[in-house]
Amino acid sequence: MFRYTAPQLNTAQLTRAHLVQPGDTWDALARRYGLAPADLAPLQGVNPQREPVIGAVLALPDSGVEHAGALWRTADGSLLATALRFNRNPWAVALQNDLRHPYHPLAYQPLFLPGGAAPPRDLPVGFTQLDLSHVPAQPGQAIAYRGQTLQPITVTAKLSLAPLGSFGNGRFQLGLGGTGAFFGSQDPELAILPAGQPLWAQPWRFVDRQWDFEELTLTGSAAQINQADILAERERLFEIWNQASPTPQWTAGFRQPLDSYVFLS
Repeated sequence: MFRYTAPQLNTAQLTRAHLVQPGDTWDALARRYGLAPADLAPLQGVNPQREPVIGAVLALPDSGVEHAGALWRTADGSLLATALRFNRNPWAVALQNDLRHPYHPLAYQPLFLPGGAAPPRDLPVGFTQLDLSHVPAQPGQAIAYRGQTLQPITVTAKLSLAPLGSFGNGRFQLGLGGTGAFFGSQDPELAILPAGQPLWAQPWRFVDRQWDFEELTLTGSAAQINQADILAERERLFEIWNQASPTPQWTAGFRQPLDSYVFLS
């Protein structure tokens, strides 16, 4: 007589697709899905310090359990102040974050506070919410970020080396910018710096659009144009469009449309 034994299911082979959003750092993802650092190591590539790319889809190990909560970086560096702000037991907060006692200096180390309905996200210091206009984004289109903070703050932001226009209205923050049509598919770094606080940065994925070309029948000299000629002309135009003239072409006063008031619906 033979006894049938059901095969054991290898849970390590089960994965879930996760679209990376702002604040989905390796630490935030580990706490959200109950994963160990070793579970995420294969996804980190050669540079484990580089955070997940916003707009990328990660195949995360499926632990079957998802945890809600908040990741909070306190500006005053005090666990006690954070526990008091959120009405938590300081010793319980220390235990949940692998700290020996609630008097341990944090130095902007994020504290995980379980509970609520939102997933934990590691946002810039003072931010309670951060959204992007497109995830992933497309070259040649306007881009923006929108956020909320605990209190009014001054914020500066950059996409790679290009500054974004940043505006504030009380606790609401808005940043505007854009890229050229030939920006290409890449993962530039979005950097947000609240005044007097550490820099927050995370890569943001840009994916080229599929261009639609009309089918034309060329005659005469135009019919002799080949793909090499087209590429050469594109390179010539690209050099022209990226030239900076020594004298300004626009001398009139310039005013940002949102420099006095930011309205967020």
